[in-house]
Amino acid sequence: MGFFNAEMAGLLDIYQAENNKLMSIYDKLILAGEKNNSFTIEEINEIFRTAHSIKGASAVMGLTVLAELTHKMEDLFGVFRNDPQKIKGHVTEVLDLFFAYSDYVKGETERVSEPDFAQREVPSLIEELQETIERFKNQKEVTAATTQESNTKAQEPAILTNDKETLLTLHFAADCAMPNVRAVVILKQLNRNWKILRSIPEDLQAHDSADIIKTQGFKIIVGVADVESITKALANNTYIVKVDTGNTSVATEVKKKTELKTEPQPKPKPEPEAGVTTDAKPQEKKEERFINIRWRDVQELQGISGEFVAEYSFLQRTLNQLPYNKDLRSFANNYRRLLDGLTHKVSALAMLQFSSMAPKIYRTVRDISKQENKNIKFEIVGENIEIDRNLYDNISNPLLHIVRNSLDHGIESPEERSKQASLPKGKLFLLWKTKVAELYLELLMMAEV
Repeated sequence: MGFFNAEMAGLLDIYQAENNKLMSIYDKLILAGEKNNSFTIEEINEIFRTAHSIKGASAVMGLTVLAELTHKMEDLFGVFRNDPQKIKGHVTEVLDLFFAYSDYVKGETERVSEPDFAQREVPSLIEELQETIERFKNQKEVTAATTQESNTKAQEPAILTNDKETLLTLHFAADCAMPNVRAVVILKQLNRNWKILRSIPEDLQAHDSADIIKTQGFKIIVGVADVESITKALANNTYIVKVDTGNTSVATEVKKKTELKTEPQPKPKPEPEAGVTTDAKPQEKKEERFINIRWRDVQELQGISGEFVAEYSFLQRTLNQLPYNKDLRSFANNYRRLLDGLTHKVSALAMLQFSSMAPKIYRTVRDISKQENKNIKFEIVGENIEIDRNLYDNISNPLLHIVRNSLDHGIESPEERSKQASLPKGKLFLLWKTKVAELYLELLMMAEV
């Protein structure tokens, strides 16, 4: 008997598909963090959720090593969730660790379907993750002191950097639950029309953010020119009872004035109560649901749709040999219309965005740059263009080979480039293009002179 029992073996396809999808998200987020040498709170939360999902699924499958390792990664990003400033400017220092974790998870995910699969122990990687967790945790006292100092100074005019900025303090109703969550929603709504320069507390995910908002209010720094329009918009929020501008409370006054206007701000539609359907029409706007489909099932659908096309050709030839029959011709036309719709949907299932290959290429460029001590700027143009999965599978390895050769032989070391009066950093562009029904690759290298 192999590593998995019959029940777990039946879930391997689902486990692999889900892990591959999650690791694709993880890789993209890590690359985004590398570019900025920091993570946004949204990116941190997404990586945390990704690790949590992988950990849970791996534990169910009995993959204890992978589950333990991923639990450490989840703990690390849990530290960053509590204080996003800890990782700011330090991503490049732990990038190799992030990639080592990615390599292990993807390697184990691919190996689980092997008949003689056995877990690969990685004690050194787990230990390194634990040490990294402790290192970032040790910044807690300094960060907490800084946060406390910031909160103490939040009420002081010193937070305004120039006379073009104004401080607005939003006070929520006493019975408002989770005011920090309400603050996140308000920020997103305001940012659609105005530029919110800063907010206090800055990290609305922090455990004490709700208490700070309850006692001190939620503070936002905005441009002076936007104060009137923003306060008018806030006047329609049912959770806000008062807005202070600087040291003066003006919200009640503004709200009264706003209510007298003939053109009130649009209010969000109330959500229907559970179990109550108000109208059939809104039900049509529900968010689309997605499911994972195995690639071999898509290939079978392609084969079946191809057989339908062949049968239609036979039907058309037969009709041409028979006397004209209106009903048969109408049937043939409807058959063709349905067949066109089927083949179009099946073709859409087989399409992938080229961006799904991007993390692997970026990783290759980074690894070679590091190994050969070359300074390289890499850019992909056309990541959002879709390609057929069969083409994707066929070009993946050749494309990586082209990239490796371009880096090895097309870009010199910084010292050699300096001797040739070139800038130390070389550039590699990968341009992905489409032309009508033609797909082709063009790889260009440019050196800064």
